[in-house]
Amino acid sequence: MPKPYYEEQMPVVNGERYPFHTFIANTGGHKFIVDPHWHYYIELLYFLEGSAVIILGNERNQVSAGDFIIVNSREVHSINSYEGVNTRYIVIKFDVDILYSSAKSVFEAKYILPFTMSQHNYKKVFKENEIKNTPLKILVSEIYEEYRSKKYGYELAVRINIGTLFLWSIRKWESEGLKYTQETGPKQIDINKLQHLLDYLDLHYNEDISVQDMAKMCNMSYCYFSRFFKKIMHKTFVEYLNYIRITEAKKLLLTTEFNITEVALKVGFSNSSYFIEQFKRYNSQSPKQFKLNAMP
Repeated sequence: MPKPYYEEQMPVVNGERYPFHTFIANTGGHKFIVDPHWHYYIELLYFLEGSAVIILGNERNQVSAGDFIIVNSREVHSINSYEGVNTRYIVIKFDVDILYSSAKSVFEAKYILPFTMSQHNYKKVFKENEIKNTPLKILVSEIYEEYRSKKYGYELAVRINIGTLFLWSIRKWESEGLKYTQETGPKQIDINKLQHLLDYLDLHYNEDISVQDMAKMCNMSYCYFSRFFKKIMHKTFVEYLNYIRITEAKKLLLTTEFNITEVALKVGFSNSSYFIEQFKRYNSQSPKQFKLNAMP
C-alpha cells in the first residue's frame, strides 16, 4: 500500500479560499482509485449510484447507492471503485471552524472533537436502509445545489445545512448509545479557563502577547497549554492570534484610510512584511488586493 499523502486545503475561487467545497465525483464506469491520503478538513460522501470500497484507517467498508460516509479530519482514507460499474457520489469538504457558532466559542468543543480526532471509534458509515427516512439526503442535496447555483446568500445556506447535518450525526450517535461528554472530552474547568482567555484576546489582540503569558493565565504549563489549545481550537495559539488580528485588519482596510503599515501595527503585528505574509495565508491575496477587490 502506498504511503498516505497530505491533500491540500480548499481550492481558491476568485481569489478567495472558502471554508467549504462540494462536487460530484463520477467514475464513468472505469476502475477509479483514490490512494490513501489525509487532510485537515472534514469530508462527507453521499453515494448516488454504483458501489465502491472505502478504507477508513484500517477499516474496509463496502458502500453503494444511498450510503453516507463521514471522513474525520486527519483520518487516512482511500477509495476504490469497480471496472464496468458507473459510480457517482457527492463530495462535501469543509473546515471544522464552520461547526463553531463563533470564532471564540469553545462550549461546542465536546461535540466537535470527535470530528477532529483521526482515531475515534464511532460509526462513520451509514447504510441506505437506516437513513432513508431521515433528512440527511435532503440536506446533502441542498448543500450541493446551493454551492452549484451560488444564489445570493448561498454561503450562509451552506453553513447552516452543514451544521444541521452535523447535528443529525451526533444525535444519531447519541440515540445508539454513544455520548461524547466531559468524561471523554476536555474537563469543563479547562474549557472555562480557555473561554476566559479567548475573551481576553478579543480585547487585547493588538498587544504584545506570548504563549507563555497565556499559559500562565490558564494556570497551565507551556507544553500542556499548547497541546490543549490546539486540540480544542484546531489551531496553534499563534495561528489563532494571527487569525483574530487578520480578521480585525480586514475591518480596518474596509472602513478606514490607514495604509498597510498602519493597519499592521494597529492590530498587533510588529512589521508590515509579516502582516502581509499572514494576510496572504488566510485570504490568498495581499491586503492591497483585498481592498481593491472590495471596492465597488
